[in-house]
Amino acid sequence: MVGVPDEKWGERVVAAVAFWPGGTATEEELIEFCKGKLAGYERPKSIVILPELPKSGSGKIMRKDVRNHLRQVLAGSAG
Repeated sequence: MVGVPDEKWGERVVAAVAFWPGGTATEEELIEFCKGKLAGYERPKSIVILPELPKSGSGKIMRKDVRNHLRQVLAGSAG
């Protein structure tokens, strides 16, 4: 989950998700799952499903790349 710019709140939580092979879920199902696990301010307001998450050579998720990708995706859908 990363913060992306939001006109009203300054920033909002968006989750980027990539499934294991054979895994599926809808955005609504994932948000509903988060309701039982996270406080309201921590829950993602939207979820972007990606084919895979960018990772470093050591296998860590590259959050900065994810954040930049989400900002591009969300800016494209707003216009």
